[in-house]
Amino acid sequence: MIHPIVQPNPTEALSRGWSRAALAGIAGVGGFIGAWATAGAIRDSYSPVHDAISQLAAIDAPNRHWMTAGFVAFGVGVPIYAQALRRALPGPAWITATLTGL
Repeated sequence: MIHPIVQPNPTEALSRGWSRAALAGIAGVGGFIGAWATAGAIRDSYSPVHDAISQLAAIDAPNRHWMTAGFVAFGVGVPIYAQALRRALPGPAWITATLTGL
C-alpha cells in the first residue's frame, strides 16, 4: 500500500517557528541574567550596584567563563527572537532587537 505524503499545515509550522524564536529570546536574556547573577555571587569583590558587568568577564576575572557564556547566549538568542518580533509587530522594532544582540 502506498501512503500519501503528509504536508505540514503552513500555519502550524509558522506558529512553531514563532514559538521557537520567542523561546530563543527568553533563553538568551535568561542566560545572560543567570550568568551575571552566578558570576556576581561567586566573586566576593563584585558589587552589582557599583561595578560594571564587564568586570565579571575581564581577562583577570576568576570566573569569566560565566559571563562569556552569558554574552554568547544573549548575542545568539536575541537576534533569533527578533525574527519572531518582525512577524508579530509592524515597524522597525525587530531591527533594534537584532542590533542589540550583535
